[in-house]
Amino acid sequence: MLTGFSDAQTTLSNRHRHLGTPHKFISRAPHFWRLFSTYLCRCDYNHEGRVIMSFGFSIGDFLTVFEHANKLRKRFVNAPAQFDALSEQVRNLSIVVHDEDLALTNAVLDNQLKADIRKIATSCGDVLVEIESTLERYDEIDTGHGVKKAWKRLRWDQEEVRELQDRVCYNINLLKGINGRITRDNVVELLEHQKDEQHQACLDWLSSTGYAEVQSEYVSQRQPGTGEWLLESSNFQDWVAKPGATLFCPGIPGAGKSILASVVIEELNTRYEFDSTVGIAYFFCSFQTHDDQSQKIETLLACFLRQLARSLPQIPESLKALFQKHKSRGSRPSLDEYFASLRSTMKLFSRTFIVIDALDECHFSTIARLLDMILELQGPGNLNLLATSRLIPEITARFKNKPTCEIRAAMPDVMEYLWGNLGKLPSFVSRDSQLQEDVVHKITDAADGMFLLARLMLESLQHKSSPRKMKQELSGLTSVASHYDIAYDTAYDKAMERIQGQVRDQRKLAEEALSWITCATRPLTALELRNALAVEIGESEFYEDNMPDLEDIISACAGLVTTVTRSSGDVIRLVHATAKEYFERKWTIWFPDAHSRIATTCVTYLSFDVFKDGICSNQTDFEARLHKYPLYAYASMNWGHHARSQPIEESLMIEFLSNRLKVDASVQVLFYLGGYFTHSGYNRNGPPGFTGLHLAAYFGLLSVVKSLLKKDPGLTSTKDSMGRVPLAWAAYKGHVKVIEVFMNDGLDANLKDGTGRTLISLAASMGHPDVVNCFLEQKVDPNIRDTDNRTPLSWAAYRGHLEIVKSLLENGADPEARDEYGRTPLLWASYEGWVEVVKLLRERDVDIETSDRLGRTALSWASENGHVVVVKLLLDKGARLDSKDEQGRTPLSWAIRNQQEAICSLLKAAEQSEDERSQSLDLDTKLDPGSNHAPLNFSASLGTNDHQVPAPKPTELNQTSADDGRCFQCPLCNRSSLTSNKHVLQRHVRDLHFPRFRLVCPESSCPRSFQRKDKFLIHMKDQHQRDIQGEEMNACQREEPLPEGCIICGKQVTSWEDFYTCIETHIQEPYLVQETP
Repeated sequence: MLTGFSDAQTTLSNRHRHLGTPHKFISRAPHFWRLFSTYLCRCDYNHEGRVIMSFGFSIGDFLTVFEHANKLRKRFVNAPAQFDALSEQVRNLSIVVHDEDLALTNAVLDNQLKADIRKIATSCGDVLVEIESTLERYDEIDTGHGVKKAWKRLRWDQEEVRELQDRVCYNINLLKGINGRITRDNVVELLEHQKDEQHQACLDWLSSTGYAEVQSEYVSQRQPGTGEWLLESSNFQDWVAKPGATLFCPGIPGAGKSILASVVIEELNTRYEFDSTVGIAYFFCSFQTHDDQSQKIETLLACFLRQLARSLPQIPESLKALFQKHKSRGSRPSLDEYFASLRSTMKLFSRTFIVIDALDECHFSTIARLLDMILELQGPGNLNLLATSRLIPEITARFKNKPTCEIRAAMPDVMEYLWGNLGKLPSFVSRDSQLQEDVVHKITDAADGMFLLARLMLESLQHKSSPRKMKQELSGLTSVASHYDIAYDTAYDKAMERIQGQVRDQRKLAEEALSWITCATRPLTALELRNALAVEIGESEFYEDNMPDLEDIISACAGLVTTVTRSSGDVIRLVHATAKEYFERKWTIWFPDAHSRIATTCVTYLSFDVFKDGICSNQTDFEARLHKYPLYAYASMNWGHHARSQPIEESLMIEFLSNRLKVDASVQVLFYLGGYFTHSGYNRNGPPGFTGLHLAAYFGLLSVVKSLLKKDPGLTSTKDSMGRVPLAWAAYKGHVKVIEVFMNDGLDANLKDGTGRTLISLAASMGHPDVVNCFLEQKVDPNIRDTDNRTPLSWAAYRGHLEIVKSLLENGADPEARDEYGRTPLLWASYEGWVEVVKLLRERDVDIETSDRLGRTALSWASENGHVVVVKLLLDKGARLDSKDEQGRTPLSWAIRNQQEAICSLLKAAEQSEDERSQSLDLDTKLDPGSNHAPLNFSASLGTNDHQVPAPKPTELNQTSADDGRCFQCPLCNRSSLTSNKHVLQRHVRDLHFPRFRLVCPESSCPRSFQRKDKFLIHMKDQHQRDIQGEEMNACQREEPLPEGCIICGKQVTSWEDFYTCIETHIQEPYLVQETP
């Protein structure tokens, strides 16, 4: 038997060498014959070594007949016409076989298709064998030369030839059909692939949180059989069975809450694996990310939304709209937008389960807001919530009157874990069954429901050298767990004692590793830590062979650290939140000079000779540098923070700061990864010309600043490429003592940088109240203005810094001050949604109806951007619903345009309570100028079931006279936009209401976009100091979605040209009005 395709290929090659026939057809159709060979592989050899096929024909003879038939067609011109037709059909067959080969390239075939191809291949073989047999009856061959000389003068059997032709044609048609099926399947597969790519792109944009990685990690840690008690409990069973139920699972630290949360998630995934109507989402809060952006409420909602959307065959429309709106702008959705999209997505499921682990490891303000939102989502009754937490009073109170299931490490689970891990103990334990029993039972009793404690106790026995010493250790465990904080402190103290008892090199390795893990400003990857531990102080280069192995680091740390896999690489961290709390309290005892050692290591790393050439000139080199030197990014961004926390050798810092090229190289990383470069190229202008004094002021290194000033007093007035002196960066970063040094040196506190920003405005925008007060004490004018006419109060209100807003107001800041755009602090606070700032300004009786240069009020901006609470505050203060901006839009128009459902409901309810304004508001809210006039997807929230926005009637429009007695009035807005020139009105409609293109700000950190070119150019010049022209301007254009139809008559359109033509027709005809005499 042939054993595979390689055997068949070898047989073919040997056969052709024996016959002397060419391989042309094999080379032309390898994929088709590869499939054909799968049929051959099921055949036997005869005694001559030839393949015996089901149709009694060898592959060699088959190919020979192929060649033979083609040669006969060329050589015998006088051959009977019947042979010409038959030869032509064989030629066609070879062509189709070649096409089939191309179609089969990289095609994925199902079993049925493979079987069909085998049948066709067999049929082709059969008919060619019969054709050869027929030909042999009709030709004469000269045996001396092996060449055909003449055709036998025999009468042809017409029926036989016709039958052969029909059979060849039949096989050709079958092959064409197969080819069509493969092509069709390939097209469908391509479309599905494109759809999947779009789906994945939307999900990746939404959230990058590695929730699945964390779940997999916890599942891998679970001992088989543990956690079943929770799944079998009546509390859990009731929670699963009852839609809209909540189950709160509190527990003491180390009780195994996270493992049990993963057990619940695994159970839900298994139970509803094939039920697409059930949505499941989860989130593991973590002490590791307590202070970064990954546990903001927006991040949590985005994570839930991603998980639910991922399980759907298509991206929900609400999410697709968010993606299209924000992706092109480089912006992120607001909290209300996330919430609205999550609520809309949940409606696509019959039930939704959300599991949140470790609420106590997240900011309480975030948890409180999140639970309020989940409670609102539970209103319809299809959302089930399960949450775990420590017994924190504030969190426990949020679940008052809700079913509770306390989590403790069940004795059987602890014992199961211990029995499963006895193999980690010295070998003498495996030979002593009684000692094994003692280990399991004594640790179980001492752990008292704390899984982590049991694990730490087991690890404390790993290095005992004799049974007696192990028994002595066990005897001291009995009274440890009377109170869990004491128990953990005792366990961690003993772990540190074990570390102290190691040989010098191991002890030093553990202490340095733990000091970095504890005191680093962010979690470190394993590679970053290994680099840090390899740095030799005083050396000018890095030696890779000095890096310790990760396994040795973990071993030296006596079970106190572990690694978790993330997309960015393995992250090394402390084993538990209780360990983090322990070292936060006791790091000054175990490694009191941690920050000093870390800072020294970082400065040494930054001073390596490899960085003496300065910045990288292109992104490839820049990324290669960060890849080759993994600690470089952390060192560049954090060395000064550690040096500010604990002093290090000043000469080391001065030497580094005096080397301009090395400073440039580190600042390039600082500015790029810190988000300071907003241009498309990370190094378009290079680092901003920092001197060593700039960098020292940036990090607030007081003694270094004094030393550098003493060395060269003239450095105080040195400006970087942003036009900032070192004092400006001290103000920007909030270092009061450094500011006082510069002020004592005679620097003017009213300085402005290259963009016109004042020092006090920098401090106000960055949220440094002490610095603001320092400048106010220096009699800096609280109403001092930047080049764009903004005051410090404007910046503080824009960024939501309540304490600074209060301080500025108390020192005489003007709450009604307008900037270049005509915006007041209230307008900026409403634009961004800062509730407390809006409250404070409202209490100061600022004018809530004030509008900016675009005619936009505070209510207008808050309505567009989805700030529900701000809208409520403004409505309570009496904000007008019918205020219109320069484009004739009301707050409700903006809410409709941005699909702000909750705000539409608020404004609609407020409108209904104001009968005296309802008539004037009705016309405006029926028509949403400038919003592309897409059908409303949330009409129910507006109290109507209409899905098509009705157009106003001609009689509803004001009829105002023109000089010639005739006027063309815009049918789309209710302001005085009448003209006697229809061409002017056409431009008005194109530019204001239905622009084909929108200009999007190219700065990644800026979400603004503009319909008008002049406003776009002003924005770029004033806000980003850029003059954009030509191709760069064209690159900023984004084509707006084509309206579904004419907004006036509803006629469908297929292009912008059709749309404009239809609108212009209405301008000239139905809305052409005659002046009333």
